[in-house]
Amino acid sequence: MKKVLLLCMAVCLLLLGCEKEGVYNPDKKIKRISYQSLGDVKRLAEEWTWDKSLLKTVQYFTYDAMPSYDERYSYEKNRLVKVEDNDGYYYKITYQNDQYNKVEYYDPLGIPFSSMKFTYENKKISKIVMTELYDDGSKSLPEQGFIARLLPPELIRELNKMNSFAKGKEVVEGTTYITLKWNNNNISEIITESSRIIYGENAHSKTVMTFEKYDTKENPLYHSFADIVGSKNNPLEVITKSELTHPMLPEPMLNRFTSTYEYEYNGKFPTQIIETQKYANGDYGRMTTFYEYK
Repeated sequence: MKKVLLLCMAVCLLLLGCEKEGVYNPDKKIKRISYQSLGDVKRLAEEWTWDKSLLKTVQYFTYDAMPSYDERYSYEKNRLVKVEDNDGYYYKITYQNDQYNKVEYYDPLGIPFSSMKFTYENKKISKIVMTELYDDGSKSLPEQGFIARLLPPELIRELNKMNSFAKGKEVVEGTTYITLKWNNNNISEIITESSRIIYGENAHSKTVMTFEKYDTKENPLYHSFADIVGSKNNPLEVITKSELTHPMLPEPMLNRFTSTYEYEYNGKFPTQIIETQKYANGDYGRMTTFYEYK
C-alpha cells in the first residue's frame, strides 16, 4: 500500500521564500487540526508535538477520534532530513546548498519506491519530476499523513481518478511532471501531467489548478514541510480543470469545479477555514478546517 503514496509527493516541500529550505520555525505553532464536513460533527484529526522550535511528532486520529498512527521528524542542524512512520516507511530529504535536491521514499528494508527531482527558477521550485513504481495501481492516495497534506486536496482527488481507472489492470511504472507558476510569493497555477502504461497503452492525465485570488493574511503552514499550497497568503478562489485519456475509454474523463474559501482569524493566522466546492453539474461540498495553536 505504501508504494503508491509517493504520487502525492509532488509539492511535498514547498518551503518557498525561506532562506534555508527544510527549516520550519513559525511565529504560531500548530497544536491541533480538526475537520468538520457538511452535516457532520467536528472531529479531531491531528496533534502536533514540538521540542522548542522543532516539530517532532504528528499524531493522526481515525474518524472516531482514536489514535491511528504517528510520524516522527528527524533533523540535522535544524533542517528536516527524515520523516518515519510507525511501520518503518520513511522519506529521506537531501539538499543542494540551501535548496531541495531530491526526496526519496523507502520501505522498512531500505528499498526505494520513488524519487523526486526539484528544479528552481528565481529561488522558487518551478518543476518537479517524479518516477513512481506501482503494483496494480489500485491504491488511492491517503487522506491523512505527511503525504496527504502536501498537495491541494482538489489535486489529490483528481490524481486518484488515475488510480481508480488503473485498478486491477496491468500497470508499469509511471511518471508525473508538475510545473508551478508564481506571482511573487503566491502560486498562480499548478499544472500536473501523469502518464502510466496500462495494458500496453499510455494513460495520460492533466490537471490545471488556477489560483484566482488570495487574501493578505498568513498561511499557517507557509515555510513548513507540510505546506498544502506553498503560498505565503491564503487562497480565496481556485479553479480546477482535469482530463484523463486512454484508448480503453470511449471518451476523455473531464472534470471542472471551483473552490472558494472563507477564513476566521486570530491576529494574522487563521483559526477556521471553510472550503466550498461547486461543480459544473450543480453539486457542491463543504469542509471546515480548525487550527489550534500553542
